[in-house]
Amino acid sequence: MELDNDLLLKMKDLHVHFMTREGVVQALNGVNLEIVNGEALGLVGESGCGKSVTAQAILRIIPRPGKILRGRILFRRKNGTVAELTQMEDHSSQIIDIRRKDISIIFQEPMTALSPVHTIGNQIIEAICLEREITRKEARERAIAMLDLVGVPNPKFRIDSYTFELSGGMRQRAMIAMALSSHPNLLIADEPTTAVDVTIQAQILELIQKLRQELRMSTLIITHNLGMVAELADRVAVMYLGRIVEKASTADIFHDPRHPYTQGLINSIPKLSNPRGEKLWAIKGMVPSPYTKIYGCVFHRRCHKFMPGICDKIVPQTIEIVSGHVVDCLLYGGVNEGRNYD
Repeated sequence: MELDNDLLLKMKDLHVHFMTREGVVQALNGVNLEIVNGEALGLVGESGCGKSVTAQAILRIIPRPGKILRGRILFRRKNGTVAELTQMEDHSSQIIDIRRKDISIIFQEPMTALSPVHTIGNQIIEAICLEREITRKEARERAIAMLDLVGVPNPKFRIDSYTFELSGGMRQRAMIAMALSSHPNLLIADEPTTAVDVTIQAQILELIQKLRQELRMSTLIITHNLGMVAELADRVAVMYLGRIVEKASTADIFHDPRHPYTQGLINSIPKLSNPRGEKLWAIKGMVPSPYTKIYGCVFHRRCHKFMPGICDKIVPQTIEIVSGHVVDCLLYGGVNEGRNYD
């Protein structure tokens, strides 16, 4: 598998399983994903669909007992070399070097991701010193500059603050400053506005958009918030139960969704044009237990377009509807090519 010149990252047929006492959790079950240089890719889906595990697989920080069973992840580093992340050990010097210089992540909850017993300055300075050999004084000056860049007021004072002394928005900005301190070419934002109120959410979204353009970096935005995707993403990948069921440009996803799951997500967004008193659309049922073995299409139990004898027996293959718009759904063909469980 080669990495095209316009691609920063390519994930091919990735399978990640968690071997537990209760059974096997198939967190990722054949994920195919590409990130183009300089683009923002939105990864959306309900909780428990495997979005965060996808980010963990890229960084090789999958918690035990999780394991990559098969598949490949190719990544283009700043120096132009292509690294195969799936061939590296979790704590090898190669992957640690990539985490220091090339890929950064903004975690969901900064209060748990940041140390409560160290100042935010110490944590950002440590990240900077790991990335390059500079003096502690130079690293502190750079940390102050990063805090100023992300909009922290009075950064020379705030750099010596502890996380519990900061508001949720300031903690999230400190987390973003740490993630950007190495000037990565891929920033993974895993639910970056989970712990903050609506006004702060808007500020953080605007900040991420601004920094992405200024630093010319690619971004993987993991969220269940479709409004965030509409604001930030160039393309969208929709995930359900460890599989990518649809990929297209943001405009196509919102204006011409093809997979019934994507249609359900879009239709569930409240609209001002809806008649007063009309109930919101809801996808029936819930995400199945991760221990459940589902035959055929992974979404068939909740699908409003379910075809008995077909969707519950045949695994859909990826079909390109139009250029750049792909979907895994038997409504668009592939019945004869799909894998039958009978």
